[in-house]
Amino acid sequence: MDFLELAKKRYSSRNFLEDKKIPKDLLEKIILASSLAPSACHITPWKYIVIDDKNLIIKLQKIAFKTPFINKFTASASAIVIALSKKNFLVHKFFGFFQDVNYNLLDMGASIENLILEATSLGINSCWIGWFNEKNIKKFFSIPFSYKIVSLIALGYEKNEETKINKLKDLENYKNIVNKNIISFNEFK
Repeated sequence: MDFLELAKKRYSSRNFLEDKKIPKDLLEKIILASSLAPSACHITPWKYIVIDDKNLIIKLQKIAFKTPFINKFTASASAIVIALSKKNFLVHKFFGFFQDVNYNLLDMGASIENLILEATSLGINSCWIGWFNEKNIKKFFSIPFSYKIVSLIALGYEKNEETKINKLKDLENYKNIVNKNIISFNEFK
């Protein structure tokens, strides 16, 4: 599959089939793809915890989100990936300070995007989540202080095929928006 076609198929899904598990070999393949991302000075700061036990997913959903209506859909996910980063002092803090760039987050963004695109290529939908209670999750899973939880990624199979069809229809409109508002050549417009 051509990369643009893959990118077009990716969207944030919040409506998963609850009874369809993702096989462990596919979860491992998804994490392998994430580890192939580029990183500053090849530090590869990422570590992933894959939660695919339904009871743990439900517990994670309860501790990660303070209000019952925020990200409630995560309880139906087949797996939730906790994306962790460990900062390297020299590259992420020292060089990052002088360049005013958070290389740590750039590295994690590239890795998570690989994860999500590999899932998409395997027919698995995802939702990249940034709103969660890091303190509760770290305590529950005994995650060391030196690690930062950057994101959660819910994975599963889309429950409603119509959602996929509507997302693909919207792409033609999006292409027009990109051409008018995002791209300029040889000058800032």
